[in-house]
Amino acid sequence: MAIIFGGKAGPAKFPEYGPVKVFVDDKDQILEGFGKSFIAWETHNDEVLKLQKISRSWHTPKKCKVQVMRHINRPIFGVQFHPEVVQTENENLIFKNFLGVCRNG
Repeated sequence: MAIIFGGKAGPAKFPEYGPVKVFVDDKDQILEGFGKSFIAWETHNDEVLKLQKISRSWHTPKKCKVQVMRHINRPIFGVQFHPEVVQTENENLIFKNFLGVCRNG
């Protein structure tokens, strides 16, 4: 997603595997119902290195800077973590939110 919209992705300086605390700087449709932070399960060697100007992001402060991103004008979202596993807090909530976005546009 980052590359398609003009950003850059590549090898992570610090690959992540296991639980990571994701900070929610501001609310968005996809993160509705999440608190100020949550634990997500990671397993990646690549990451977004440069975020395009048409996106917003939510982050972890020390390693992977982009954990959740969305297009500013369109309902297009991307996550770095695995929302489908029970190790991610509220794993079903992100899917419920995504379905709500699909229904409501």
